[in-house]
This record gives sequence, structure tokens and C-alpha cells, in this order.
Amino acid sequence: MNLWVRRAGLMLVSALTFFSCEEELSTVGLPPENDLGIFFVDVPLNDKVSQVWVDNIYSRATGSILVGSYEDQYFGYIEAKNFTELTLPAEDPGKNFSGTATFDSLVLETRIRGIYGSNVENTLNKIEIYQLEDTIPVRDKTYTIASSQALAGKLAESEFFVYPDSLGLKFSDTGRDKNMDAQDSAYLEKFFDTNKEYIYRSTFKINDTYALEFFNKLKNQDAAFSSANNFADYFNGLAFIPSPSNSAVLTYGVSDTRMVLYYTETDSQGNTKQEVLIFGASSTINYNNIQPNENVGWNGSDFDDLTAFYTPYVTSSNLAYLQSGTNLLMKIDLSSMQQFADTTDSPVIQKAELVFSNLVDADENTPPPASMLYYLTSADSLENKNYRVGTLLNNNGGTASVTYDSEDNEIRNDITLSLQNLLYEENYNQLILAPVRTVGGAFLPTSSTVNRLVVYKDNMHLRFYYSIPDKK
Repeated sequence: MNLWVRRAGLMLVSALTFFSCEEELSTVGLPPENDLGIFFVDVPLNDKVSQVWVDNIYSRATGSILVGSYEDQYFGYIEAKNFTELTLPAEDPGKNFSGTATFDSLVLETRIRGIYGSNVENTLNKIEIYQLEDTIPVRDKTYTIASSQALAGKLAESEFFVYPDSLGLKFSDTGRDKNMDAQDSAYLEKFFDTNKEYIYRSTFKINDTYALEFFNKLKNQDAAFSSANNFADYFNGLAFIPSPSNSAVLTYGVSDTRMVLYYTETDSQGNTKQEVLIFGASSTINYNNIQPNENVGWNGSDFDDLTAFYTPYVTSSNLAYLQSGTNLLMKIDLSSMQQFADTTDSPVIQKAELVFSNLVDADENTPPPASMLYYLTSADSLENKNYRVGTLLNNNGGTASVTYDSEDNEIRNDITLSLQNLLYEENYNQLILAPVRTVGGAFLPTSSTVNRLVVYKDNMHLRFYYSIPDKK
């Protein structure tokens, strides 16, 4: 089939009638007295789409702890682990204990910030907590989604169901904000944050044998607690390890994750009071391991034989795919734009959109990545492991971000300015759709989620209107 199908010539008057319904006339850029034709082109992208798997993205200090696993219908088995160190709250914190201090418990507390997976409400999830065999080296060490640590003894485990409805639950949703009494106020203070959003906790009780040893060393002001370096050598760090039979990958906020020592002190009158000592997760010395990666391939996916990085891969299904975390990207070949420019006399793009409609299974538990960009690259650049030569521009000349409309379940982006430039760009004509995060104003690959996008290739289109100046 000819690439440039469904092309219809329209007289200027009909074009202005169309745009008057959808756009201001100034958007079209055609003065009424201009005797030009307007043409519409709908380019199906189904035979122009492929996948590009980009190797091992940086995963240290993303601000998110990812842990869990689930079986995805399209992507197969997805798993996330996290390795983190803990911070010492102060030098020799045990010096503040009284001689009456007695041990209660040692608990790892987290707050669930995200739940991603299928059949999430009907599966028992299990996560185990291990101590690391050694500290996490940070000097001259780059951590990627394929990095890992040797484990020492298991400290805790927890089995639980997950409830997506608890995420983002507002106090007002409970109905207890009306005619509040003392009990309601206590409930609000205990279970909700300052924004009156429910604190969805996940806790792990450290085994008593290890916890009691930890407490006694602390109370006796052991040298292990005398400095941050000594503490790191004693308590090398934690690993969050999921069971393979889980139903979700969970996101914990690093700032919400902490190991809490609960202990009781007794005053001279015999009154007791429970105290706490908090060891927070390190904001800089932590990283996520996400599978698949260079060490663990795809399993149970629509593309199990995808093993080569940066090499375009055409799936046997009629679907196109993208996933953050694993960094499976989507590529669109727009080299035919140059063919179009060569066979059309100086076309001027008046309006252009990329449209991906009816995304597959884009529900509340498996939404597409929150942030995505289009990058420009070339076949030669991909061979040199560079998929980010330039970014697609919006009509103001800035970087064009990809917008997902959950109400219409589609991605629709105006690329008028960029398409005009692409007509005469012979080198960088491969369009890469990639999930990103923003760090210091720069767009970087993201290993802080495993969100994915699935769309039928038949539902991917490049649509544009163009004019040809009348030769006189």
C-alpha cells in the first residue's frame, strides 16, 4: 500500500470551514486572500513501528524504592528489587537511653506510594527483607537496573494483599470529617498525613534475635554506632526481595522508609513511656534492580527472543510496546517524510498530529508512564548506542512532552513545527518514544517505575494538513 494514503485535495474555502470548527484561523497561518490548496494526509504507522531495547539505565537514588513482581500479559515476568543503606540518626544515640530502657520491637516501616500490576486484589504478595553481606560501594560505582548485592541473613518477611483503593484516599472520602469528635480527630492524626491523605503503610517486624542484639549494642554504646562509617560496616544495608508469585510491583517513597526501634523507659515514679529511634533509608545510597535486564532476559512476553540492545525489533504481533524500568522503547520510522518532500513541490505543514488511540489495558493499575518524550535519532546513531540525538519540538520551539489523555484513552500530540523540519531532515528521521524523569532540568531514562504502554499498530497514525504555494 502507498504510504501516503487517504490524501484528499481540499479547496481553501473548505479548509477554512474545517479549521473554523477546531482551531483559530491564526493557527492555520493562511490569509483569506491566499489562493492555495489544502491537502489532508493520514499515514498509518503500523508498518513503521518497531521496538528498541536500551541497556541498563542508571538506577541509583531515584527517590523511589521498587519491590515486587507480577506476570504481565504482554511483557511476561516483571520483577523489582531494592538495595539500600540506612542512616545513623546521631553519633552514639544510645547515650540518650536511660538505664531502665527495655526492648520492645524493631520494625521496618514503609509507605506504599504506587501499586502496579494485574489481578492485584486477588493475590497474596510476599516480600522478604535481608541484610546485605557487604556495604553498597559508592565511589566510582555506577548502579544500573542489572546491579545486585550478595545477601546475608533474612531479617523479616511479610505476606499481604494490596488494595489500590487505599492509595490517595482522602480523609474526606471516609465521611468522618463531618461533625468530628475526639475519636475522629485521633483517627485523622494517626492514619493521615498533613494533606489529609491516607498513609498506606506496609510493615516488616525484624526477627527478635537480631533485634535484641541490635538494641543491646545500641544501649551499651557499642563502637558500631559511634559514626556513620562504623554503622554502615555493622549494618551493611537492606535488600527488599519479592516472591515470584506476587501480583504487583510496589513503590515505596525513600523518605517514607525507615527502620524504627521501639523501646520503653521507666521514670522514678514507675511510669512507663514508649520511645522510638528512627534509622531512615539513605536518599543517595540505594538502587533498584529491575528484570528483565542484561543479565535476565524476557520470559513469557510477546518478545522473548528480543536479546539485542539498540537493534530495532519488529514484533510478530500487531501491537507496539513501551516500558519504563526495563527501558523497552518504541521506534517510528519517518524516513518516508523525505520521499514525500522530494515528490511534493515545497509543502508547508499547516497542522500535524501523532495519534495513538485506544491504548490496551490502560486502566488504573497498569497506566502508561507519567512522563514521555519523543527523541530523534538515526539508524547509524542507534548502532552507536545513541537514541537521543535530539528532541521533538513543540510549536513554541521547546521540548514536546507526550500527553496521555486518560478520559479519551489516547495519546495525541501536535507536532506541526517538528514535521515541517523533518521534511528536509535527511539524517535524523527515526522517532523514539521513551519514558523519562526530570533531574536538574535534564530528561533522563527512568528506573523509578515499571509503567508500560501497549497499543495496536493499526491505531497509530500521523495525520497532517499541508499546502503548496501556487506557482505564478
